[in-house]
Amino acid sequence: MEKNILLILGHPSQNSYCKALLDAYQTGVVSAGATCKTIYISQLKKVVFGYVGFKPINFSAFGFIRKSTEALRNNWLKKVEQSGSQFK
Repeated sequence: MEKNILLILGHPSQNSYCKALLDAYQTGVVSAGATCKTIYISQLKKVVFGYVGFKPINFSAFGFIRKSTEALRNNWLKKVEQSGSQFK
């Protein structure tokens, strides 16, 4: 059965590191063959969700970006891409 993934970007800027994390995760999801749709809260005016039985399955948290190194941020991007690629 094909997996359907809904990604929601809550950060107001689409030029943020949060967007980079979303993109990395989406790359993993798509490479695993799942269908992926994205909602940008900053553009959201009125959305009707057609998903029945949608439940959060996974939550990822990372440290403070301002205190992180580039190597650490790159590691975070790899982790979320790997997480997304598990939807097979």
